[in-house]
Amino acid sequence: MYALFAEIHCHGVRLTSAIAEPADEGHEASVTLVEDEYYVEIHHEMTRSHYISFAAAISFDGIQIIKLYSEGNAEARFKRRGVQIICYYCNRDGFYFVKPPQK
Repeated sequence: MYALFAEIHCHGVRLTSAIAEPADEGHEASVTLVEDEYYVEIHHEMTRSHYISFAAAISFDGIQIIKLYSEGNAEARFKRRGVQIICYYCNRDGFYFVKPPQK
């Protein structure tokens, strides 16, 4: 058995571990299947002080990550290939997930 540990930093700030929670009313997201991609729209404000930092699509064999920026749009596109869950991080409130529609 192997245990892997990493200390991850973003822009000089050490990140702590987080457990994704189901999306709540203030952090809802819609996921639409468009051809071979998932289009994710997170219904959340995107101001300089309160925004979604990134979205990630997680499959059994990889992770696709899209960096989002304050004052931008809270949306992303991911290749569908085996995606099981989509997660996103709110800089104030934490880590959330939604399950994409399966065909």
